[in-house]
Amino acid sequence: MLLPKGNVVIEDVLMTPADVETMISNLENNGFNGYLKYDIYDSEGYLFFQEGAQIGVVEVANKIPRLVTFEKLDTLIRRKEFTLSTYLVTPSMSRVLSFAYTFRQIYHGLEITKKELKEILSSFEQERYTGFMEFSTQEDSVYVLTENGKIIKDVFTDKFEQILCGADIVEPVLESLAKTGCTVNALAESSDEIERKKRLAEEDLSRTKELVVAPETGLLKGGGNAVKIDEGVFKDWARWGTISLVELETIDGSTETIKAVPKKNLGVKILVPGSLFKKLKLREGDMVNIRPRG
Repeated sequence: MLLPKGNVVIEDVLMTPADVETMISNLENNGFNGYLKYDIYDSEGYLFFQEGAQIGVVEVANKIPRLVTFEKLDTLIRRKEFTLSTYLVTPSMSRVLSFAYTFRQIYHGLEITKKELKEILSSFEQERYTGFMEFSTQEDSVYVLTENGKIIKDVFTDKFEQILCGADIVEPVLESLAKTGCTVNALAESSDEIERKKRLAEEDLSRTKELVVAPETGLLKGGGNAVKIDEGVFKDWARWGTISLVELETIDGSTETIKAVPKKNLGVKILVPGSLFKKLKLREGDMVNIRPRG
């Protein structure tokens, strides 16, 4: 997921988890607006701030963005080497970008003229799209962010790195680009759909349990290919109905839907049958996410 960059604070710096803890504390204390981008092996993580408060965490694994907990991101960076980038934007820009996991492709490589530019902007306003548009020429690219169909503008600055926002220059610059020829890419979603997708994602997150992998050995074997989970977890899930299938997600983002059965006194452990243990390349003590699937 490629988000537009704000003003660069740091970029692609190799860091330790301890370094990140210190940075986050400083950003919170200083009322930071913007986001952190973690590049972790074959995945990405984004942590968004508004006035120093964390407002969302998004992970991108296998090119699929989704809402996750800060704990999931923290676990990931403690297991793998990563680089960190930090970008400064306005509070409203950070809020919009934090919804990126709900966005869909509205335009892709669309060549436009000045007339079509007006139609696109009008369409965004009518549909109350929240998201961003990229306007590209052979020489450069600029972005504009929208919230409820309106372009986000700023009276104090013309742009944040790639993001065009000057109150007096947004339309003239876009018209100039369209006049000379440019292409548009847009990721966005209507406000109503964002709320719906956000609600579903938060509900799914509330059902997710982080458990510690243990292989079935000796007398613990049995139950075929089912994983075993503490019966207390099943009680927590009871409000969503009878659960017999769960999705197991590894630290690398690999997933497997498998049968699950309750077992007493497992606590935070999950017993994984040997075949699945090997298939997902698990190690004893690995952290995995488990969520009910029916």
